[in-house]
Amino acid sequence: MKATYLAMRLRPLDMLFFRDGRPFGAASQVESGQPQPQTVAGALRTALLQAYGADFVCLGKCIEKGVCFAEAVQEAGAASWIGTMQVAGPWFRKETDAGEKVLFPTPAILHRDKDQFFRLAPLPDGELPGWRPPVKGLRPLWPMRKDVMDLTIRDNESKKPAGGYLTREGMLEFLKGGLPKCEQWRGTDGLFALDRRTGIVIDGASNTAKEGMIYAAAFLALAKGVSLHVELKLPDEDAKRAAEDVLRSIAPLPLGGEGRRVAVKLELLDSVLPLRVEVQGQGRELLALGSPGVFRQGWLPSDIQDDLVAACIAGQGAVSGWDYALGGPKKTRFTVAAGSVYFRKASQPFDKSALTDEPEDAALGFGHIFKGVWNDA
Repeated sequence: MKATYLAMRLRPLDMLFFRDGRPFGAASQVESGQPQPQTVAGALRTALLQAYGADFVCLGKCIEKGVCFAEAVQEAGAASWIGTMQVAGPWFRKETDAGEKVLFPTPAILHRDKDQFFRLAPLPDGELPGWRPPVKGLRPLWPMRKDVMDLTIRDNESKKPAGGYLTREGMLEFLKGGLPKCEQWRGTDGLFALDRRTGIVIDGASNTAKEGMIYAAAFLALAKGVSLHVELKLPDEDAKRAAEDVLRSIAPLPLGGEGRRVAVKLELLDSVLPLRVEVQGQGRELLALGSPGVFRQGWLPSDIQDDLVAACIAGQGAVSGWDYALGGPKKTRFTVAAGSVYFRKASQPFDKSALTDEPEDAALGFGHIFKGVWNDA
């Protein structure tokens, strides 16, 4: 059976608040991060399971016994496709004069000097004296001079990644081995800001404010015309129709902390998930993380460690949260940031849609990859 895709827009009804699992109490000053894949996946899974009348006690007991999520869903009395669907995103989506654009984190090997982009590529073995790779066999990355042309890199700012976001068209140009146009790139300005608020802790017994228990929080405020783009990968057309029926009936969806909610609107759009460029001729495959990755060996994915030529890591983060099925906090795990890039030497294309060491992480939306090409000079 051929997999199908369902795109949706999550439109905030207010500011949003996303944070890790650290305690939040008096004198705390906490800033919202951006939504993690598992936060969105958890919200959608919970809503779908509730719509099917799933037995959450049974679900939790199955998971405690080590039963995989797909089997636990069936044991709990819900539709089997909920256990096998994959969630991708969220990505920012912005209204423009030319229509709406889905924006993806800019790959970390893409740098910018004023209005000109250039990219990094692996140097041939032995071209950088004194290079000590973190893993045996990895090659250093260096600016591609043929892309830089006569440009002279004069300051540290020019040597930093471009950051920001690429449109679908810009990402496709990058995956082809080229450079995006300036109009295909967006900075963070005009997408979101942090709205800082001060609050006080309420006593649950008396429903009055606790003296001296003041805290500060910075909420994520999306700009006008900006929403979140999320997609579901479903096993077949029957599952897609069932998902559409349920999602259309769902009231505003809780997302993140502090009781914030989003409106769910299904979209008739071409899916962005199969965004890739096939390797041809002497080219080799490049994998760009479209969402944070979680790996046992820190930044190194197990699936490609034997054919890895070079890697550019965009940063690291931490993710935890609350497990509703088990009724307790999830363990904190460290992530590789979206925008990280891995260069492969294998001639065969990578046959998965996500770079993860655990299948369940792929279902939650971690490690989604966009596949491109690079040429070994």
